[in-house]
Amino acid sequence: MAEHVFGMNVLSEYFLPLQETSLDKALVDNLILWHDMAEALVDDMTTITKTDEHRKLETEAEAKLASEAPLHMQEELKETFSIYEAQEAPEAKFVKAIDKLEPLFQIRFLSTKITFKEDLKKHKRTAEILNKYQSNRIKYIEAFPEILKFSEVLGDVG
Repeated sequence: MAEHVFGMNVLSEYFLPLQETSLDKALVDNLILWHDMAEALVDDMTTITKTDEHRKLETEAEAKLASEAPLHMQEELKETFSIYEAQEAPEAKFVKAIDKLEPLFQIRFLSTKITFKEDLKKHKRTAEILNKYQSNRIKYIEAFPEILKFSEVLGDVG
């Protein structure tokens, strides 16, 4: 999870200044930091394997995290989880787009760590994985032209 959050922070630093409208950087950073924290309690699942039951468990875990946090953090955590879940604030939409873009780096990095004999098979598998996630990813990133272009280039495995 820490690699994912760090990767999102790097992407945010690059893409945030390119946005047509000004976004609240402090809110973006906060949303990135906490957006997947419930997974520490309920485990991580990929977008295409996550069930409604898992989503329910994540919501319950977020409530638990907020209620068990130090008093000075409780309200901020509740608000952060609420903002991200609602996906109405431009900052939440931006963070969701970054959240969907970042795993491409993981897939691309793993696809470069292959031997010559495995090259064709792994390349095909990488393309299949990217295609499966593209249909889910696109609905979150299409409102951000720079992120969309980056996703298309990064996702192109030939």
